[in-house]
Amino acid sequence: MFGNKIIGITLLAILVVRLIVVRNPRLILMSIAAAGSFMVAATIVNASLKATFPERLTNQQLKVYPDMLKTNGASFSYVGQLQNKPHHLVFYGRFKSQYRMRQVVNSKRPVLLTVSGKISDFTPATNVNQFDMQSYYHHQKVVKVFTIDDNYAIKYPQKLTMVDRIHQLRSEFNHYCATLPKTLRIYAMGLISGSRQSDFFDEMTGVKRLGLLHVFSISGMHVYYFLAIVGQLLGWLRLPKYYKAVIELACIAGYFVFFLVVHRAYLGQW
Repeated sequence: MFGNKIIGITLLAILVVRLIVVRNPRLILMSIAAAGSFMVAATIVNASLKATFPERLTNQQLKVYPDMLKTNGASFSYVGQLQNKPHHLVFYGRFKSQYRMRQVVNSKRPVLLTVSGKISDFTPATNVNQFDMQSYYHHQKVVKVFTIDDNYAIKYPQKLTMVDRIHQLRSEFNHYCATLPKTLRIYAMGLISGSRQSDFFDEMTGVKRLGLLHVFSISGMHVYYFLAIVGQLLGWLRLPKYYKAVIELACIAGYFVFFLVVHRAYLGQW
């Protein structure tokens, strides 16, 4: 749990004790089967994280979702995977021109980049309280760093998958929010699409002084309003309470899956 072995072992022990107290053979067998499946999956994941990589790759195709791209001036970073490659990498690069940057950033559709660069390990943390990038990306199943050091060609995929269309919808919403006033833009993108702008923390400092930080970012206010809208729509249909509850639960699950796809958190986890 959060990388803490003591807490993890303690919680596991409590779970085992509770299963024994229940004295339900079927439940115990199901728990053992689930634990075995988890151990197999964890072994496969750990093996993939320890896979070897060449020091350099050339002419590799990378699908970039503009809504997931992080830019800082002419530099950019992106968490994704190369075409026909199972491992997730952190990509660092630099746009060659303003035109190339606008071509990628302002695109609403996914962009295919042909890249070449070096693969390296994460730089370990050496100072006290230094951000441990290696540990952070390890929990996201990101294994290496890909530094783009060569020119890349830009193309657009001819066919869009379901995930591509979700990212396209999110990009269109972010472009619409860019036309809104600054504070409203930050709230709309942060609470609805989950996009965090570079000036997010500056604005949050001011909002925190007004006492609104809890209301907008902690309390889950957007989830409440989402369910309120769904409940209002179902009320017009005059459905029984049981069917309304089932539909609302399905909407919550869909809401979760939507953000699971578009956040990847980065990676994620699709």
